[in-house]
Amino acid sequence: MVHIDLADGRNIQVTAGHPSFVNDKSIGDFEIGDYYDGSKIINKYEMIYSEKFTYDILPEGETGFYWINGILLGSTLYNYNSLVNNINCGKNK
Repeated sequence: MVHIDLADGRNIQVTAGHPSFVNDKSIGDFEIGDYYDGSKIINKYEMIYSEKFTYDILPEGETGFYWINGILLGSTLYNYNSLVNNINCGKNK
């Protein structure tokens, strides 16, 4: 698990491999000083997660994105390759 604090006071705790809304980047790929969702990352650290499972949301919308604590995230359950293929083929208009 990764904990990230943003300069505007928002924070989140997710798995390092959790998709971001930035193409091909996971949350764990961002570093202190990078910008995420319009705010600078001021703190990032790994956490021990002692539960057996993690949970995610599969949004009903076309993008697979959703907000947690006001921070835009991608879903680990969404097929982003399908979205990209549909956009490239002109099917997602």
